[in-house]
Amino acid sequence: MQRMEQAAGGEDLEGLLQAIEKSALRLYAQHGLPTVAGHYRSRGPDEAWVALGAQLSAAERWTMIHESADGEWRYATLEAIGARSENAEVRQASAILCACSGLRQRMSSHPSIAQDLADSIRLGAAWRAFETAATPLEASFPSDAFNRVETVEAGLTHTGAAGATASSAETSKSLHSRLFSTRSD
Repeated sequence: MQRMEQAAGGEDLEGLLQAIEKSALRLYAQHGLPTVAGHYRSRGPDEAWVALGAQLSAAERWTMIHESADGEWRYATLEAIGARSENAEVRQASAILCACSGLRQRMSSHPSIAQDLADSIRLGAAWRAFETAATPLEASFPSDAFNRVETVEAGLTHTGAAGATASSAETSKSLHSRLFSTRSD
């Protein structure tokens, strides 16, 4: 990974992203969700998320998804586990974790660009509001920044009875637009 540029105050962007993720993972832990990076599966909405073996290749994970015996297994990355939670705070934490992951990927694949800087500033503001609010839902985000009509699904794959799966590439783009869209009102 390329060395990330130094942010104001001498802290590097990676350190700031880790602090933001730590806050979101604290909320995950409060709700009994995993806090270790990786891929997970769950039998249903009321079942615990179980880590898939780190030794599994991407191809082996996809095989598990496509060959699910009952079609009810749900699969997700750590970042996306909370995306479909009934709890708005958990959905908010999931969106923040997904945004951190996306920003980290963009920053490691190409030099900083204006959009990365703008996204960093918006993410920092969201994190500060998240940290300082009496409850995360009282944070001063735009009213629909994290909970648009569409379900936030970045990194989440759900296999139904018909075997259909959601595309994480498509949903990560929509997550980015929901988190960082500028409002005209």
